[in-house]
Amino acid sequence: MAYSGLLIFHILMGTTGLFSGIGAMIIKKGTKHHYTVGNVFFVSMLLMASSGVYIAASRSISLSVMGGLFTFYLVASSWMTVWRKKKEIGFPEMAITLFAFGIGLLGYSFGLEANASTTGLKDGEAAAPYFVFGTFAILGGISDIRMMIKGGYSGTQRLVRHLWRMCIALLITAISIFLGNTQVFSEEIRQSQVLFVPVILILASTLYWLFRVKLSKRFKWKAI
Repeated sequence: MAYSGLLIFHILMGTTGLFSGIGAMIIKKGTKHHYTVGNVFFVSMLLMASSGVYIAASRSISLSVMGGLFTFYLVASSWMTVWRKKKEIGFPEMAITLFAFGIGLLGYSFGLEANASTTGLKDGEAAAPYFVFGTFAILGGISDIRMMIKGGYSGTQRLVRHLWRMCIALLITAISIFLGNTQVFSEEIRQSQVLFVPVILILASTLYWLFRVKLSKRFKWKAI
C-alpha cells in the first residue's frame, strides 16, 4: 500500500493523539505533566482531524469528512473550556458554536442526499450515519448556547464539559484506528476480536471519569 506524505502525517498525528489522550486519562489531573500531555493531545488531534478532512474530501469519503469535522469541534471546544477563565465567554465560543451548527447542517445535507439517490447511499454510506453525526453536532451547538446563556461554566460543570468532549474525540479516534481500518491488521488479529479492547477500555474510562467528577465530592481539580 502506497502512502502519501499527508497520509503518513495524518497517521502519525492520530497515533500521537491516541497515546497522549490515554496518557492524559492516566496522569494525575491538574499536574504539570497532565497539562503537557493534554496540550500534545490537543495539537495532534487538531492536526489529525484537519488532515483527515482534507484527505477524505479529496477522495470523496463524506462520512470521514463528518468524523474529522466533528472531532475537530470536540477537541477545540473542550480545550477552549479550560483555556478560558471561569465564567468567561467571547467570540471564540460564538465561532465554535456556529461551527457545530455548520457541521450539523452538512450532516443532514449529506443524509438527505443519500436518501434522494437511487442507491440510497452517499459515497457508499447510507443516510443514517450522516444524520447521527449531524444530530450530535447540533446537540453540541445547543449545549454551547446554554453555556453562553449562563455566562460560562465553572467548577464541576466546566470540568465535565472539558472531559466528555475530549474523551469522545479520543473514542472516535480509537474507533477509526482499530475498527475503521481493520485491513491494516493481520487476519489473526481481526478474528481474535482484540481490536475491540482499546475502544471498550476508553469508553469505560470515559464513563468512570464522568461518574467520578460528577458524583464524587472528594474529587477536586484545583486548576479548574
